[in-house]
Amino acid sequence: MSNYKWKGRFVSKQGYQALCSRSKNARNRLKKLAAEREEAAKRKEAANLRSNLIKGNRIVDLDYMAEQLVCSKCSSELFISDIEKEQRSGLGSYLSVRCRMCLHVETIKSSRQYINPSSGQPVFSINTKAALGAIHTGMGQTHLSELFTVMELPSINSQTFKKHEQIIGPIIEFVAKERCSEAAMERAMTEESIEEMKKLLLNLEGSAKAMEADRAVELVTKSQILKEANVQVGVFIGDNDSSSISAIQNASNHKIVKQFDMNHSTKNVGGALHEIKKVNDPEKELSNDIIKYIQRCFAFAVHQDKGDILNIQKAIRNIPEHLFDHHENCGSWCRDDSENGIRLYNVDLYDALKNFFNELVDDEYKFVSAASSQANESLNHSMCSKAPKGNSYSTSESCDYRFSVTKAQKNIGKKYLVKSMDTLDMIVNKQKLEKHAEDYEKKVMRIRNKSSRPEFKKQRLENKIKKSQLRNRKERSDDYTYKSEMNLIDKKQPKCITVLDLNTPYKFDNPNLAVIFFDLETSSLKSNYDILQISMKCHKYILNVTGL
Repeated sequence: MSNYKWKGRFVSKQGYQALCSRSKNARNRLKKLAAEREEAAKRKEAANLRSNLIKGNRIVDLDYMAEQLVCSKCSSELFISDIEKEQRSGLGSYLSVRCRMCLHVETIKSSRQYINPSSGQPVFSINTKAALGAIHTGMGQTHLSELFTVMELPSINSQTFKKHEQIIGPIIEFVAKERCSEAAMERAMTEESIEEMKKLLLNLEGSAKAMEADRAVELVTKSQILKEANVQVGVFIGDNDSSSISAIQNASNHKIVKQFDMNHSTKNVGGALHEIKKVNDPEKELSNDIIKYIQRCFAFAVHQDKGDILNIQKAIRNIPEHLFDHHENCGSWCRDDSENGIRLYNVDLYDALKNFFNELVDDEYKFVSAASSQANESLNHSMCSKAPKGNSYSTSESCDYRFSVTKAQKNIGKKYLVKSMDTLDMIVNKQKLEKHAEDYEKKVMRIRNKSSRPEFKKQRLENKIKKSQLRNRKERSDDYTYKSEMNLIDKKQPKCITVLDLNTPYKFDNPNLAVIFFDLETSSLKSNYDILQISMKCHKYILNVTGL
């Protein structure tokens, strides 16, 4: 009897050895198959990881990245397709690339770096440029992230954005202060005003109405820049509805004269003329066009004798004479417009206009310099573009940086971008950035020169009049479609009109009744306008007529 058993059965020696060999081979095959499956899973996982790494867009410095695609061990070329890992830092990336020859893993950077002045650590310049660009364009971290998401770029989180904003912010402030110190005193006042506003805005106690006068006193009478320069403010330019001048004069030890802003004054003259029209113009001679003409006469009378108090007073007092066709004392701005319908006759209206313009020039210093606060309005507009009022920047240091950008751009234009980035040594193509700044300045000068030409101003005024006339014609021809509180008093509700479906059969009790469906196309909603097209249908009969 055999001494060999296989699964409870006696087998021969040769059979036992064959079965053992077969079992061993089967186990080896199973192990090999498991190893192959595991290797396939690893390859698939690596392929998926590599596929995920190269998906989407990245911002890279091609020249800088190409310099790094060389293995430091064997000097072989590296390939982007061999990227095994990516570690992102905002818009910059550390890419791990495996060499095909020596299998060494090389770390390359997607863009250039510079040394952070505060920490001494290298940081990606692309992140700092993104923060500077966001401040320059008036965007925030949220807007930037939304933009990058649409472009399929890696997002930049709020911590990274704030870190780089705090790096570039002090540089911008340094550039702005440096330029302000080199600029004229009125430009330095801009820098001082912003600094004072940052310090004092949150400490104001009282209503928002009192804030304007309170800040004006701080900036005019307590300005540190003016004290260091041993300069006092003697003329204050503002609109006609501000209480700032009273507060300034009370807080000042010397006399401060207020000059009226001509843009606001011209508008106020128009408002006063409309009030005169209601009371002293029964014949309705003061039309809107004539009121606008009087406003232009007022502006011309002031500008032609800028700096000459007596002639300004004489010219303004003579405006009623000019309107009533008496031109003996008119200045060089005068022309006889009676042929164009600009001539008034009512005696009561003449007296009212005479009294108004005499009262207007009682204070001879109001209009002597034909002052304008347009530069301040321009600066305010620039600040609003950098720090939009809809976003709350005022309680953060980001507001300081954005106002510093406004100051720098106001003084030296977009060249402040070159100077700010050059300070941190993170400009790759300085010539291109300088050319962009120069092209922008040339464009601004072209627009400024074009808009200052008399023919351009005349064309702009004519276009404004045509647009106003077109709007008035539209409003007169069409009934109200929207009006504030139009249903507050009128409680009548519009009737409900049932629209019948032409494809639905309708039954009527009267057999002699014929229902005709019709549609009209007219030139307006008014009943006295033309019918352009009429279409009718009654059972199977159809009528369609155009050009009535």
